Amino acid sequence: MQTPPRSPSSRTPSPPSIRRTYGRSSFTMQTPPPEEPEEEQPVLEENVPDNINDWNVRFSRSQPRVGGMVCVEVEISATGAVEKWPLEAFIDGDFFTNDIVCEMVNDWNATATSWPNVKRLCLMCRRKATKGLTICGHCEFKGHGRVIYG
Repeated sequence: MQTPPRSPSSRTPSPPSIRRTYGRSSFTMQTPPPEEPEEEQPVLEENVPDNINDWNVRFSRSQPRVGGMVCVEVEISATGAVEKWPLEAFIDGDFFTNDIVCEMVNDWNATATSWPNVKRLCLMCRRKATKGLTICGHCEFKGHGRVIYG
């Protein structure tokens, strides 16, 4: 017995697509959020916040690495969001642009001088640092030593 073909108008709507993600311990299924049209506003003077550079550096002894480079945690004052900025974002020529970041690097340098036999990773990449220093020979050759130890 054959079933008659259905017309396109009698079809039921298909369920939303399912995105599968694999976690460490379980398998979870999530439906994607509905797409909302983005409203683009022209960049005018009244749309730009007054304190666009209003942020605070979070000081801690251990900083995260992203892509091998040491990143500094920065809290945006307007939103309260914490972002990770690379160490190079605070370098302008041969100087650091932020005093807290400069103090952090000086503290790491003093610790490396005090404890030279401890194995460390370079601040600017993921290579091994030179004994008693905080950067590797490659980054020293590239000129980062003038900034870090200057």
